[in-house]
Amino acid sequence: MQQILCGAMQREYKLQSHQLLAATAPVQGGILLVSGPFIDAAVSGNWIGGYALTTPAVAVLVLSCAISVGVNVSQFMCLGRFSAVTFQVIGHTKTILVLLISWLALGENMSTKKLLGMAVAVLGMIAYGYFVNGPAPSIKARSSKAGASHDGAAAAAAENLEAGSGAAGGVGAKHNGD
Repeated sequence: MQQILCGAMQREYKLQSHQLLAATAPVQGGILLVSGPFIDAAVSGNWIGGYALTTPAVAVLVLSCAISVGVNVSQFMCLGRFSAVTFQVIGHTKTILVLLISWLALGENMSTKKLLGMAVAVLGMIAYGYFVNGPAPSIKARSSKAGASHDGAAAAAAENLEAGSGAAGGVGAKHNGD
């Protein structure tokens, strides 16, 4: 819903992606700052103030924030250029990448449920691309179209040369009397 609303605002007010991001990020950040600790406590069972901050934890937190800023900037750049469905496909790609990187780099458990979810998401993306763009033309069909347009251009050029070669034998000889 947020993507549709932001995309509509961007088109209505003719905003660039960075202008829309600058206008909405403070509100979104404020909402997250107020509601985030309570949601985190409800989900994890621990209050944020009870977490012991270590140097590696702060480094990961800063890195996570930097990546989040990059994701937000890229999302706002995509909002004005793509439909809401395409934007969702991009979002699913991001989720799959996060799951794969956490499995490869951090040793996160890759459960059957995660694998099945990623497979369904990838199949959905393939189906979306197929139904939006139609089936890809075969190599034979592409080469015959290219050959036909090439042969047609050659025939038209030969016809123009024949028509223009009149009594003087040169191109444009027909126009000398005009």
